[in-house]
Amino acid sequence: MSYTNIIRSSEVPAGEMRAVTIGKRKLMVVNVDGRFYVADRKCPHFGVNLCRGKLEGETVMCPLHRARFDLNSGEVLRDPHILFMDLNIRGGLRTYPVQIEGDKVMSDIGEA
Repeated sequence: MSYTNIIRSSEVPAGEMRAVTIGKRKLMVVNVDGRFYVADRKCPHFGVNLCRGKLEGETVMCPLHRARFDLNSGEVLRDPHILFMDLNIRGGLRTYPVQIEGDKVMSDIGEA
């Protein structure tokens, strides 16, 4: 694995998400009580910025269609829902392994 410096941990307070761009990758960094997660920033269903969504524990909810994603695995925990329609759209959120070195949040995001 090849880890890339993503952001300083002090830039992401507990309970918050930050949008970061590394090369061509649009990522979000999430701090849940001192545990950091790195995932793609765009919802895999409609491309909405998940940093504008709601963070609840180790899950993030899409602000557009309320799908809920597990930040550990990227698994869809709640299917998308728009107005009165439940949508059966497959596809989880891409997440990346995280390593902390001092104040650096690092992740193996592959080639940016």
